[in-house]
Amino acid sequence: MERGVPHGVTFRALGDMKAQAARAEACRAAGVREPLLLRQRHGTTILEGTAPSGSGEHPPSGDGWVSSQKGLTLGVFAADCLPIFIWDEDGLEAVGVFHSGWKGTAEGMPRAAVEAFSRMGLAPRRLAAFIGPHVGACCYRVGPELEGRFRPGSFLRGPQGLFLDLAADAAAQLLEAGVGGERIEVSPDCTSCRSDLYFSFRREKQDRRMLAFIMKP
Repeated sequence: MERGVPHGVTFRALGDMKAQAARAEACRAAGVREPLLLRQRHGTTILEGTAPSGSGEHPPSGDGWVSSQKGLTLGVFAADCLPIFIWDEDGLEAVGVFHSGWKGTAEGMPRAAVEAFSRMGLAPRRLAAFIGPHVGACCYRVGPELEGRFRPGSFLRGPQGLFLDLAADAAAQLLEAGVGGERIEVSPDCTSCRSDLYFSFRREKQDRRMLAFIMKP
């Protein structure tokens, strides 16, 4: 919770959030409505949420939501990819949540998220952002073919190979898009390391997901 903006990522103890029953229970516990959801495509498509309740059996395609509608909950699934939360400085105008894996980040999802707020009349300097739990550079070993897709400073090299700090690249994009550095926060939790708290597709090779949600107060 930040400045009255309800947001967060579910823990694995609450179950696989792709299951409607588990999702409904998690939302009840958090005191939020069930969220609008997306058929996520690992891209940069961002939709504006306007419906008063969940998106039903046939959610639209995309990887991010923004909304200015009071009381609306927005959600994306994650299990190693970055869940990015953005809101205006007071949480009164608009909120958004975005799914950004390596493909989405390479294609500029963090920048696209800021641009979505700009189209709503909110300048980047008014925004705050939080990058939630994700696979960290400690565990995210990648191949050399990705080197040209990200900033050199987003990689760590070690005896075991090349590792990608996806959150560092996303934070750099947010900064370049005009969000103040003091307004960008990054979770220190690695979903692959913290098997007690989070699902991790990279670690478990199972299709189980957390829910990243934000509600417009």
